Amino acid sequence: MVKSAEQILDRPVQFEELLPIADVCLVTPPGAAPTLPIATAMAAGVPIVSTVTYMLAELLEDRHTALMVPTRSPRALVQRVLDLREDPALRAKLVDTARAEAYEHFSMTRMLDEYRRVFAGEKTV
Repeated sequence: MVKSAEQILDRPVQFEELLPIADVCLVTPPGAAPTLPIATAMAAGVPIVSTVTYMLAELLEDRHTALMVPTRSPRALVQRVLDLREDPALRAKLVDTARAEAYEHFSMTRMLDEYRRVFAGEKTV
């Protein structure tokens, strides 16, 4: 998406600039996926459709924070995007839950609390 936007706008575009206009965030990595863009999409309230991978299962859960598909099937991904469009209540639930979990997992307060525990010698969560 970023590369297409850069070509259209004829200027560099950051991932975060696309979030206010995105209808959905597709997360379909063939392997490991960076956590920050996913967490950013969650916090921005962009609904997520994702494939199931070990790494993503730690962050996303089907019908809780995202709609998941078992494989990188274009047909299955499109069906899940259509499911979001056809069910505004489901979309709202996913967005609300994802925002709350992004805050819970990635808030500045939690980061500071975890650093304090590490430096105090306590066991972290």
